[in-house]
Amino acid sequence: MLPRGVPHGFQVLSEEARLLNVTGSSGGPPQFDAMVAALGTPITEPRLPSPVAIDPGQVAEVCAEHGIDVLGPPPPPLD
Repeated sequence: MLPRGVPHGFQVLSEEARLLNVTGSSGGPPQFDAMVAALGTPITEPRLPSPVAIDPGQVAEVCAEHGIDVLGPPPPPLD
């Protein structure tokens, strides 16, 4: 559980991962949900998507549009 406004991040250290993320907003609809929808690609069947290149600048821009501050690049992977 992280209170609103606490900087955080995570790393996936395996080839595959499952993540459950529960979010909420105070004073309006969840901004995180809208950000994920804006960055995502809709699918027509339940399957894993093909890997795609990620543009960090676009991610930061979409996050900013939804009230989410990207503080910098993620740290290097843990060994």
